[in-house]
Amino acid sequence: MDVHLASSSMDVHLASSSMDVHLASSSIDVHLASSSMDVQLASSSMDVHLSSTSMNVHLASSSVDMLLAASSTDVLLAS
Repeated sequence: MDVHLASSSMDVHLASSSMDVHLASSSIDVHLASSSMDVQLASSSMDVHLSSTSMNVHLASSSVDMLLAASSTDVLLAS
């Protein structure tokens, strides 16, 4: 799955064994559950909930509320 989303307001729920997700929005509530994911998020305000066995997360935002639960996590934050 390759998902590209652009919106002023979105609530995204994704479940897949393999996904590449690119999100750009002024307001995002993202719920992701997957065994393998590469998530790139750029937003002025986001609430991100991630649960996965393996994830590589790249976030760039002025305000980030992150809840992460994973056995292996690589998180890069630029804010």
